[in-house]
Amino acid sequence: MKIRFGWNELGRSLEDRPIRAYSNFDSEELDSAPWTFILGGTHGDERATVPFLEAFVFTHLEKGEELERRGDFKNKMSLGPVMVLPLLNPDGYARDSRYNARGVDLNRNLPELWHAKGDEPSGTGPLSEPESRLLYDVLMLGKPARILSLHWALGEIDPDSKPSYVWARSLWENLETPYRSLFRLREPGKAASLLPGSLGTFCRLRLRENTLLITLELPYHPEAVGDMLPDHHFASVCALWKTDRERYWNGIYPAVESLLRFAVGTSVGN
Repeated sequence: MKIRFGWNELGRSLEDRPIRAYSNFDSEELDSAPWTFILGGTHGDERATVPFLEAFVFTHLEKGEELERRGDFKNKMSLGPVMVLPLLNPDGYARDSRYNARGVDLNRNLPELWHAKGDEPSGTGPLSEPESRLLYDVLMLGKPARILSLHWALGEIDPDSKPSYVWARSLWENLETPYRSLFRLREPGKAASLLPGSLGTFCRLRLRENTLLITLELPYHPEAVGDMLPDHHFASVCALWKTDRERYWNGIYPAVESLLRFAVGTSVGN
């Protein structure tokens, strides 16, 4: 897979919708340089992850592309090498469904520990879905040093391992105090669960200690308190998104934007 600076069409979904990512580097530039991968829209009904990442790209990366064309190469890499894929599952997004067009959970279709009978529909085999194959190709592109995967809406910064926790804590501590209450900072257990075919399992077993992984669960409400989560949080956030999106956006996006900026602007291990 070759990546060019700017928007790249990485492939097509099962129903032939484009899957696009924005990169502020060319793949030939990478060599062994660490880079950050930010992913959204794995589950099509987790809708806020997509426009949040699109807004981040427009504000902080596409403007940098214009400066780069004018010769400001320093600005081009000021956030560090990063690729943002806002929507992995466009067919599920079009249906407002967690699953892809074949009813598969893309976060159970990667090859590590794949199992036909899991907690979610995992497909006919590992990498049976075009979206999963595309994600696999991205993950093997020089193997990203850090991955931030956005989901909706547990209000958590959830690191996959103890090394990832160091990064997660730095993100949380960088937040302005009013925003910290929106998120619970999770500590990884001694033996975190390995979900068959999931991104976390793939990183832990295939990429190993070379990649830090954080699942960033967006909050369910602008006035949410991080350690309180109602039973019907997902129904609540979906209803708010439909009826008062501006309120949700204004209350949540500034905190997420801050996390994203710091995530791609810090050195690995900080």
